[in-house]
Amino acid sequence: MACLVASLIIPLLLVFEVRTVQRSKGVCAAKSSCNEGGDAHFLQACVSNTPSDHFLMENEHDSEAYFFLNAVCPHLTKTPNVPLCCDTSQLLQLKNQMEAVRTLLRRCPSCLQNFQSMWCNVLCHPDQSTFVEVTAADPYSSYSKSQSKWANADGRFDDDAPSKYNESVDAVTVYLTEDFATKLYQSCASVKFPSTGLYVISAMCSGRPPSTCGPQKFLDYIGAKSNRRSPSDFTFVVVDETTQTPSGIKPLDLDLFHCSESGFNNSEPCSCVDCPQSCAKMDAPVQSVSEDEATRTPWRLLGVSGYVILVSVAYIAISCIYIVVSYMHCLYYKKPDLDNSVFLPPSNQGHKSTSTKSQGMACSGGGANNPNGGNSATGSDCGANGAVGGGCQSSEAVIVEIGVFEQISRRFQKGLNRFFYKWGLTMASQPVAALLFGTMLVAICSNGLHYVRWTTDPVELWSSKTSQAYQEMQHFNAHFGPFYRIEQVIVKLKPNTTAPTDPFYTPSKAADKARPSKFSPILDAHILHEVLYLQENISSLVVYSERHERNVTLSDVCHKPMAPLNDNCAVMSVTEWFQNSHENIDQVRYKTARKRVIVADHYKHLAACIESSTRIDDGTPLHRSCLASWGGVVDPLIALGGFQDAEYERASALVITFLVRNSLNSRETELAEDFEAGYLRKVREFQVEHPHLSVAYQAQRSIEDEIERESAGDIKTVLCSYLIMFGYITLCLGRVGGCSLRSLVDMKVTVGIGGVVIVMSSVVCSIGVFGFIGVPATLIIMEVVPFLVLAVGVDNIFILVQYFQRYRPKNKDESLEVRIATVFSRVAPSMLLSSSAEALAFFLGAMTPMPAVRTFSLYAGMAVAFDFLFQITCFVGLLTLDAKRQRGARLDVACCFPVENCDKARQQEGMVYSLFRNYYSPILFSDTVRPLVIVIFGGWFIACVCMMPHIPIGLDQSLSVPSDSYMRDYFSAISEDLNVGSPVYFVLKGPFPYDDPDKRKLVCGLAGCSLDSIVEQISRAADESNVTKIAKMPNSWVDDYLDWSDPQSGCCRFYEDDQRKFCNASVKLQSCNTCEFDGGRLEGDQFYDLLPFFLRDIPTADCPKAGKASYADAVSLQSLDRQMEGDTSGDGERVMVVASHFMTYHTALRTSQDFTEALTQSRLLAAKISDTIGIEVYPYSVFYVFYEQYLTIVEDTFFNMSVSLVSIFLVTFFFLGLDLVSALFVGLTILMIIVSMCGLMYLWDISLNAISLVNLVMAVGISVEFCAHTVRTFAVNPNPSRLQRAKDSLLEMGSSVLSGITLTKLGGILVLGFSNSQLFKVFYFRMYLGIVIFGAAHGLAFLPVLLSYIGVSHNSMNCALFKTAFVPSYAGYRNPKGNRCQKNPNTAFTPLSSKLSRNPGGDSCSHKIRTYFSALWTIDEGVAASTECASTCLGSEQCEAAVSDL
Repeated sequence: MACLVASLIIPLLLVFEVRTVQRSKGVCAAKSSCNEGGDAHFLQACVSNTPSDHFLMENEHDSEAYFFLNAVCPHLTKTPNVPLCCDTSQLLQLKNQMEAVRTLLRRCPSCLQNFQSMWCNVLCHPDQSTFVEVTAADPYSSYSKSQSKWANADGRFDDDAPSKYNESVDAVTVYLTEDFATKLYQSCASVKFPSTGLYVISAMCSGRPPSTCGPQKFLDYIGAKSNRRSPSDFTFVVVDETTQTPSGIKPLDLDLFHCSESGFNNSEPCSCVDCPQSCAKMDAPVQSVSEDEATRTPWRLLGVSGYVILVSVAYIAISCIYIVVSYMHCLYYKKPDLDNSVFLPPSNQGHKSTSTKSQGMACSGGGANNPNGGNSATGSDCGANGAVGGGCQSSEAVIVEIGVFEQISRRFQKGLNRFFYKWGLTMASQPVAALLFGTMLVAICSNGLHYVRWTTDPVELWSSKTSQAYQEMQHFNAHFGPFYRIEQVIVKLKPNTTAPTDPFYTPSKAADKARPSKFSPILDAHILHEVLYLQENISSLVVYSERHERNVTLSDVCHKPMAPLNDNCAVMSVTEWFQNSHENIDQVRYKTARKRVIVADHYKHLAACIESSTRIDDGTPLHRSCLASWGGVVDPLIALGGFQDAEYERASALVITFLVRNSLNSRETELAEDFEAGYLRKVREFQVEHPHLSVAYQAQRSIEDEIERESAGDIKTVLCSYLIMFGYITLCLGRVGGCSLRSLVDMKVTVGIGGVVIVMSSVVCSIGVFGFIGVPATLIIMEVVPFLVLAVGVDNIFILVQYFQRYRPKNKDESLEVRIATVFSRVAPSMLLSSSAEALAFFLGAMTPMPAVRTFSLYAGMAVAFDFLFQITCFVGLLTLDAKRQRGARLDVACCFPVENCDKARQQEGMVYSLFRNYYSPILFSDTVRPLVIVIFGGWFIACVCMMPHIPIGLDQSLSVPSDSYMRDYFSAISEDLNVGSPVYFVLKGPFPYDDPDKRKLVCGLAGCSLDSIVEQISRAADESNVTKIAKMPNSWVDDYLDWSDPQSGCCRFYEDDQRKFCNASVKLQSCNTCEFDGGRLEGDQFYDLLPFFLRDIPTADCPKAGKASYADAVSLQSLDRQMEGDTSGDGERVMVVASHFMTYHTALRTSQDFTEALTQSRLLAAKISDTIGIEVYPYSVFYVFYEQYLTIVEDTFFNMSVSLVSIFLVTFFFLGLDLVSALFVGLTILMIIVSMCGLMYLWDISLNAISLVNLVMAVGISVEFCAHTVRTFAVNPNPSRLQRAKDSLLEMGSSVLSGITLTKLGGILVLGFSNSQLFKVFYFRMYLGIVIFGAAHGLAFLPVLLSYIGVSHNSMNCALFKTAFVPSYAGYRNPKGNRCQKNPNTAFTPLSSKLSRNPGGDSCSHKIRTYFSALWTIDEGVAASTECASTCLGSEQCEAAVSDL
């Protein structure tokens, strides 16, 4: 292409004489043709100094020349018989040379006409001598007169005319006015190549961009003989006020057209793409929300966000007021917190007393800790004999109505307890059958593992098949084929290193000479040799494919854009400018010009190719082409890296890119993958052999390979983590007591192992079930689901086992099966609550469109459901068998060996339970700590809410590979060194009336096209690249097709003897005729008839607009199953365009935010284009399908969290007996845990993406375990004191939560911190640690304190529930009507001392304590009454045991 460009630089065939004697009007400085001059063998003009005497007339001899002159210089043909300084042969040669120029500049008619006008005036103007001066001439040598026709004065031609001239022009000076030169340059400065987006002016200005070119440099280049397109040296002098000119010189000054003006014959102005002045007023660039917010000036105080300060001050003020009021209240009102909604003094008649103090401000000094040993009733003075329940003693019964919800709840809870009692009794009675059931179920489900399809394709993992990006990718692949597989190497010179001599080439003078200061060391010859050596090794690499039992080479899999004419692979590399030749790199040539020695070496060639990579001749004495060995153009923007502001010579990196064909055919893909494996080995060898070079590289398969390696490498870490958790479970479930052998009996290793096996079986069954269904599995399932199910399972296991260990039967003769059934009936409802809430939350979370999250949610929900099923069957049976073993004093694990002569186990409190009862609970519920807990957690919650909007979104690619992966170096290199981003295609989806010239104006960028065409809009977007992320104007196949089909371009041709057979541009035969169109323009069927030829035509120097190299895959054609009329060859098949694309590039994208913003801006631009042209247009780039998730990740996160919280709330509300308050507390606590996780993500630099979203969904499920058990225990506790119920629930469930899920997971998580995988460290270690810490903190500190303040009231439901469920024989609770809870204080709560005095001592004492204090359900109140027990039953071991048990 460069060559054409150069050709247009052309000029001409004249040359003029050193000594212009006459400088006056009507005198020619040179005319006619003499020698062949210049390297291109053009005809030089003859020195003249004679009057202009050539005439052109519209006759058969000179009609072609005349019409050309009339088209480009109409002012010279206005007056008939105007004498000229040029003849027909010169005009025809100029016309031929201008055909190449026309191909490049016809996009802008004004520019083309100005350019042609300048040359025709220099050549033919009758007053030529007034602005042209011949400065050098050569003697006339042999010139065949037959090569030209000579015009006599009368306008007739004489073929035998003798030579009239003795000298040919070798150098000439042309004088132009400054205005003329400026207008000429400005009219052409913005014209672009549609196929590359580069400026045409760069090819006509030594490769300089318009910003650094200018009129003088432009004229210097196009007039230089060294460009090999001009027969003589033309020196253009731009005359201004200060310029000294020879006598008689009058600079050429003609009226030229501005690029925004119509030219000759009312031609269209240049388009906006090629002339910024033609652009309509552009709308402000569309900014995304994130961009708009980023540019908004924030409100700050002292460098901190003003809103943060405002919220902080407000919260601190409110917290201080709350703490002061709380302490003052506790200081002056040391009264118990009693729920008067049930136990009211008779005088209130069932209504709350107006003098009752706020229940939300209860102080821990009241209640059971009253020094008087009793409880004070609100609103009355009750002494030591006051009712324990809180009401004063009275002979009257208090009747409280039970609402409809409470009746439903009562019956539901009663039914649950009865069901689980019967279920537990059945499982405990048939433990072997329960275990066999579980084993069979696992065996059946595990068969589904054979049908599991594991998904490793990143597209299937992160992009939904219904998503916009996925659908667009499928459409693009179907019509244009998948995007190339990219194999890329980035080479840099390590700092402070010296490159040794490469043994694989022979150094030359080029390698040893000094480097010009403007070039960086990476462009030294020896570095280029080393890079070429690598490229040669890869090109010649032979890899054996075991899958297909054949050898594979790069040639088998690479992209060959010029095949079959050129069978070389497309490689983007600097060495391609040297045609991959070591000799070309080392070549040095010298030339003497005007007593000056010019040295041409590889630096000069690099400079020329950097200036214009389209050159066929670099303009140096080397005369080397810049085109690649495969015939295409290598853009320095792609082949070089690490430069700033287009200073390519200062590049610090060389980039080698191999384009490998991608295919939907699995066989071709596998061959490419096998070659890539060998390619990676070869590059690693090169890296080892060249330690002075920093080599970053990748193949298309690299990410998947490294993820697979990472997964395999972390197996040890994951196994170690799980082994630690398994070991803790097996060791900490048991109790140690008695002799050393007894400890071997009381261990729970078998139970622990069984619990772990149940957890793993749940995961296996879940995978198996979905294997049968056909839902694909992912690696995330194996990494996350076991962790989740283990957390849920372990928590339930610890609660069930420890509750069984603490349980004391009322009847010593109670069978083991009944004991287990009783314990199970009390614990199973809580297990059902948590498991149901988690499973439903996960299943509803599967509604998300994100595949990774949806798959995880399905597998996790099913695994939790199976885990619960196995726990209520297999684990109950296992616990029964283990209890029988322990009762029989047989060793754990080795259960066949009994232990003889060993003391009976003495029941002891567990260490964690004792720690909670004696230390943690008293401190947490003290008057000082409780307000601080609310304030601290509230402040942290508000802080996290403020941090949430600033969580980074996306995924750093380097985190997805191991810390020692070569891909980390590659990611760093592309972030630092690459200066252009991925290609982006704007696709016209569906047929468009391209054959209609008026409609076609909406999709082209030539003169006369719409200012809102797709090309114009993308080009304008590129002018705002900092916002739109569009780097350059698009490649327009429509523009190049119209240029190619122009009859004057000489590209569109048919054989003269067969008008139906296309003549390719590479064919040099004279028997090819140019295409002709009806009406002079391409339209109707002719547009589609010629389009296949354009797409198959291979570009050449004479026809750079041929479409095969750039557009073969840009247009999707559909056959209409009919041939062109009379065509039998098949070449003229009728087609229609069903889809096409316009390609450009994104700017360099370095972060996830950049990629997401690029996608957003491209879609905004495509939507605007669609509205304008009336057809759907979508943008496509290879990364869109991965980054689309980040456009909606915030909404998806909110949706998933909302659905999970709502489902948990509904399940909790239902299973707690329609208890709205308790359900809200569970939801609030989980919400605070999730918000805390978001704060952790901001503080610990954890970005929001699909992986972290999965972890947040999992966090919701695990959070249920931290709070649901505690809230349910609080809700069903009939004690009237909120504070006391909070203490009891914390003691009963909190200790199991801490010893179970918290400590178990904590040990396993800490091991993940030692993983080599950054992904594990960031998204698993950090987030898992946060889940456990925040879950435990909220579940064991905040929630109990909150319940102690505003927990659910002790209502009549709890009274009825407890009566029916736990104390059915208690005489004080008679409810014959079924809808009331009647209590007679005289009967039910007569002071303990009087009851005990009726039957002191022995079993009676124990029985009474159990009877009355089991009704209260509280431990501390039972202990508080132990003084009276001891005074009545002194010395009774049974009494002591009973009190201790309670």
